[in-house]
Amino acid sequence: MSGESLAIAAKQLPTWEPPHEDVPTRGRPMSARVQAVGAPYRELLEKLMRLPPDVMLSAAEPLCAGSPERATRLLAGIVAVQTAIDGRPASAAGALRWFVGGRLSRTCERPMEQVGWSADGGGQLSALLPYALDPFGQTTRRALIAGDACRHERASRKRLGAFYTPGDVARMLAKEVITPDTRRVLDPACGAGVFLRAAFTQLMRTLAPRRAVECLHGVDVDAAAIDACALVLTHDWLMRDPVSGGEAPLDRFEEVCSRLIHGDALTLFAQPVRASPNGERKKLAHTLPRSFDAILTNPPFAPVGPCAEDVSDGFESLRAAGNPAGLNMMWPFWELASNAVSDGGRVGIVLPLSSAYLRGSAPRAARSAVFKRGKWEMRFFDRAPDALFGDDVKQRVALAIRRPGPAGLLRTTAMRRWSSDRRAAVLGAGGDDGIDLPARAELVVKIGSEGERRAIERLHSLGATLADAASDIRMSSAAGLTRGEQAIAIAPTAYNWVGAYRDTLVASRARRAVAGKLLELVFADRTLADAAYATLASHVFLWWWRATGDLFHISRSTLTRAPFPLQLCDGPRLEGLAAAGRDCWRAARSAPVRSVNRGIVTVAYAPAADHETLEAVDDEVGRAFGLDQEFVRFVRNDAGRLRGAGRGA
Repeated sequence: MSGESLAIAAKQLPTWEPPHEDVPTRGRPMSARVQAVGAPYRELLEKLMRLPPDVMLSAAEPLCAGSPERATRLLAGIVAVQTAIDGRPASAAGALRWFVGGRLSRTCERPMEQVGWSADGGGQLSALLPYALDPFGQTTRRALIAGDACRHERASRKRLGAFYTPGDVARMLAKEVITPDTRRVLDPACGAGVFLRAAFTQLMRTLAPRRAVECLHGVDVDAAAIDACALVLTHDWLMRDPVSGGEAPLDRFEEVCSRLIHGDALTLFAQPVRASPNGERKKLAHTLPRSFDAILTNPPFAPVGPCAEDVSDGFESLRAAGNPAGLNMMWPFWELASNAVSDGGRVGIVLPLSSAYLRGSAPRAARSAVFKRGKWEMRFFDRAPDALFGDDVKQRVALAIRRPGPAGLLRTTAMRRWSSDRRAAVLGAGGDDGIDLPARAELVVKIGSEGERRAIERLHSLGATLADAASDIRMSSAAGLTRGEQAIAIAPTAYNWVGAYRDTLVASRARRAVAGKLLELVFADRTLADAAYATLASHVFLWWWRATGDLFHISRSTLTRAPFPLQLCDGPRLEGLAAAGRDCWRAARSAPVRSVNRGIVTVAYAPAADHETLEAVDDEVGRAFGLDQEFVRFVRNDAGRLRGAGRGA
């Protein structure tokens, strides 16, 4: 179709879009929203499950449900769809008659006549339909606070790694990867259809509804999730284009179902992604295309589990893993997306933050395979004070986007942290604050400026680390710390500042009630120990750790990789750094930070963020390791940005 024809067709398209109420907000996490709007669905399920199984199977015969439980979920979903469309409660019998376009047998109509939706429909039900039909039900962290009622379902969700994506994340990625030329869209872990719904909405900007549906393809291991996805897309199709001329909603449902596959995407794509001798990819099973113009997905964040040899051989990450069954599925799913997209296609995928910093053989193999095709961008999102998935799933994530372009280049951004009233602005910000870097398999650094790139290069050019300056590095309990002026201790976790103790006696008292161990660095003399404390307290070290680490754990490997070799500093530089460290520790000691967790009290000593002693430390660290003062000012301001999280902006 020509550009002019597309423009004319677009003017004739229905304007309905799913309401944008599927987003966590302050005081209203997704679980609370879904619990409120999905309660009638859960009640309806319970009522339908009390009916005889043969009644359910008879009623759902046109739907090919297969089992009474699946039939019950389908029927409840149909009632939800009609309630959402009409904006008023529907009965089970009436909804099924509407859906199949005909009368029901009296054996199933009578028992179902008195069963129906118990509340008004409205826009919230339309907006939250994928979550209300979620086969796992109310299994979020908040839903479990009061008791164990949903623990079995939550365990199943965690085992499968099935955590559904907020709508604004799906819409943002759909806008990034779906273009007017997109004709084949895949979600290989489609769940209840959050991403395919966003793709459908985006496709509708240039295509008629039926043609847009024909572009969609989904795969999921859970048959109930496939049914829910089909109902969600059927609902959206009907809202844009009501049935007419003897057509029934069932006809639309069957068309949508023909685009969805109940199966394991890793099994389906393990063999087809390999090139055949003539250079063409092998055909996929079922009706899946050979490649896709756009792939949108939030893969399972769970272990792969037992898999066939041809599956483990089909992905670089699984081949490199010492234990393929224990590898997180997000690695081969990332590869799947990269392999199954066409050369000119695009990918939008939600990944955990570990996709950037994990350094094992399997992560390196996955990143190496992925970065060989197209140009990728990774945007990084912290989890506090607010998380991208809301309070229900406290997960740090990366949004990875693949576009056509030369392989080997990767655009990265700095970490993003925000308060809930800034969510839309932070999520909507593109990669304008990012920087293009060579794509490296061993690590993705979380930086967004040229100054940061130069600093990374400078530090790594020093060729040694902070741990190299120590005579000993070990893990120790609070009671077992070395006594003396040559040692410092570091708490195992950190966030806005690294919990370093210049005085190990103070550390042992501050953490005497804590069972966990601390890292201990022992040096040849007091000057090195003072300089090491200054380095760890600085905004420069905090920036490096955020750029290369997991933003929580301070491990032995953190220090053995930290490119701050004190032993290479000349005498005046080392003395200046040590003096700044002593002043900073004195200032920190004057403002202890007490924390209570489950009755256990710990005391930490935070370098005062705006205190002149910490500024002096930053300046001395910059001079000691050859970093320019403009960069030092940047990391100081960047730390303030992250602490503020957009408040008051």
